Amino acid sequence: MNIQDTAVNVYSTDKTDSFHVVSFIKLKDDKIISLDEYWGDDGKPPQWRLEKKTWNKNT
Repeated sequence: MNIQDTAVNVYSTDKTDSFHVVSFIKLKDDKIISLDEYWGDDGKPPQWRLEKKTWNKNT
């Protein structure tokens, strides 16, 4: 069994939305047997995060 991973940025066609996406792909005999993906929204931080000040808007 072979495991491939990817880390990419995905944008909407009009570039108004963007996401970071990580994929884990399991291959067997050159065929995909499973795929797990995790999507993170690059939009504005949620209010609870703004209040905690756990992020840096300059990074």
